[in-house]
Amino acid sequence: MLKNRERANLAALQAKEEAVKAKEDLERAFERLQNNETKIRELMLTDSLTGLANRRFLDERLADEIERLKRYGNRLSLIMTDLDYFKQINDAHGHVFGDEILIEFAKILKEDLRPMDFAARFGGEEFLIILPETSIESANIIAVRIREKLLKTKLTKTDKPVTASFGVTEIHTRDSARDAFLRVDKALYQSKENGRDQITVF
Repeated sequence: MLKNRERANLAALQAKEEAVKAKEDLERAFERLQNNETKIRELMLTDSLTGLANRRFLDERLADEIERLKRYGNRLSLIMTDLDYFKQINDAHGHVFGDEILIEFAKILKEDLRPMDFAARFGGEEFLIILPETSIESANIIAVRIREKLLKTKLTKTDKPVTASFGVTEIHTRDSARDAFLRVDKALYQSKENGRDQITVF
């Protein structure tokens, strides 16, 4: 009778240990799954060349920031920038060098922005920067700083400095994302029409 009880207690103890181990294994597997999902989402929302956010992530973030603006009334500005004569650079020096310029420009953006700011590759050689809690005057100062830093960047295959044109605008509570895109794009277009390598504020 005593041996049967000891065997039963031992079996119960083993079952409990196995249950604890199974629970721990399940928790580890769930954690790995969550980490994998996070990595997959990051890959889906990141431009593979520059490491910046892609257009899909940009659309999500801008919608969130505009919603926050409408709710709390903080300042919110945008910078759109486009590398000048990029097709000519690709034609003259090849697409590999063109990619190096895109990577270098993305690095400048990362270095010059605050953690709360958001930079994305909008498409091709065009980039868009979301600046929460930033007035149009401060956004213009940031655009000036980025422009000057790009001008000082030495690139191996060309003696000429690579330049960019900029459009700057502030988003208002009445604006939709489309309104903001159209206005900042118009400002960028104006910079290009006026000779490139400059900043237009709308």
